[in-house]
Amino acid sequence: MSLEHAPVRFVRLKAVMGLTGLSASSIYDLMALKEFPASVPLSTNRRGWVLAEIESWQKERLEKRDTGAAVRSTRGRPRKVA
Repeated sequence: MSLEHAPVRFVRLKAVMGLTGLSASSIYDLMALKEFPASVPLSTNRRGWVLAEIESWQKERLEKRDTGAAVRSTRGRPRKVA
């Protein structure tokens, strides 16, 4: 029996920042709140994020925007996504 899996692609922090438009501190703040995908240790001093998880997070944000759901700010104040 053959199991076919899509390859997992890891992206580094700069790429995550470019994909999301978030700063590094905002990414880590959202991770601490469990509102952003967790990073994965790639080696002793390297971490990455699973690209599919980042894309899924982006889709969730779009759904929240489209339904008018509140999105928590990393500054502690809830705000609506335009």
